[in-house]
Amino acid sequence: MPLDPQIRSELTLLIGIKDADGRLAHTLIPHKELSDALNNWVADAVKQGQVTEGSLLLHTNTRSAFRDEPQVVQLFLDVKDGTIEYDPNWPAVRNTDATMLMREQGLEIYATGGQLKNSSLDQAWVYLPPGTETLRVLGWAQGDASDIQDVLLGSDIFLSRLKSYSSGG
Repeated sequence: MPLDPQIRSELTLLIGIKDADGRLAHTLIPHKELSDALNNWVADAVKQGQVTEGSLLLHTNTRSAFRDEPQVVQLFLDVKDGTIEYDPNWPAVRNTDATMLMREQGLEIYATGGQLKNSSLDQAWVYLPPGTETLRVLGWAQGDASDIQDVLLGSDIFLSRLKSYSSGG
């Protein structure tokens, strides 16, 4: 590292994670680098599971003269037999295998298998683009349509006019 503090110096740190308790996922996140909302969501959402592997990447400068430059923070987790509660008003997805990538204030989760209420979840994709609060969810499930209705109507994100719809089958 150069002795002159005006000369740019960088640090790249990569930490591997193996066989960790999924309930501790929030402890793996560098809280200063992500929003409080995203940190709190991870702490509240991941209820159980085994992190079979993962990694944390931090790339930053080491000089205060360059502190305004953005840092790169990424967290990847591969979770087996997990329980994830995406929203407190939604039922949890249980017994799912999921990969999670947090980067640039964004979040992406791809899940396969599992249970959503009494429905069997084939796969799901959840995406929170960096810098937004727009959650995108795409999924395939088999079961009673009323399970999906409960998910849709259980959250405040849908318009009140949807509450008049009913489903079955």
